[in-house]
Amino acid sequence: MSKRRGTINATNRLQETGSSLQMVNKKKCRAFFELFCQQLVANNAFDLPYKIAAGKIRKQTVLQSMKTSNGQFTNTIEETIQTIVQALFPTDDSTQETHVQRKKRETFKYLL
Repeated sequence: MSKRRGTINATNRLQETGSSLQMVNKKKCRAFFELFCQQLVANNAFDLPYKIAAGKIRKQTVLQSMKTSNGQFTNTIEETIQTIVQALFPTDDSTQETHVQRKKRETFKYLL
């Protein structure tokens, strides 16, 4: 057997293996889809198709970068979350309180 013929045989076997793997993958996907369909029909046959047709199924929200108070954009999820939390829950500055807020703070101190 020549070196070239051995290479061709090895290539053919590799292609056959790849084809076999693709076939197995397709069978697995089909089996999973059929199982999904059976479970769907068992629960409520018209629930998911109706929601899809009516546009009631939405993609999950993905946190992306957003503009901070200083005009820069966030680069990570952590920065985005921190920006949202800072906007919703500003720092407590007792020097800028009104008279009513000071009274409530004093009353609350006595409760603790």
